[in-house]
Amino acid sequence: MEGELNQSQFERLKTEAREIINESEDSVLFYVLRSANWMTRDSLGLRKGNQSGSSRCAS
Repeated sequence: MEGELNQSQFERLKTEAREIINESEDSVLFYVLRSANWMTRDSLGLRKGNQSGSSRCAS
């Protein structure tokens, strides 16, 4: 799913997702695009693979 959220909507979405997922088995990734060249990734649940909190995107 893709869409624009303000900060309070984003926090509410994460709270609602925590209520649904099994954090020891499931994984949810949120990509926060701050500009065309910079994003952060926020995750809930099980960390899989090589996940870091922030990433720089190549343009």
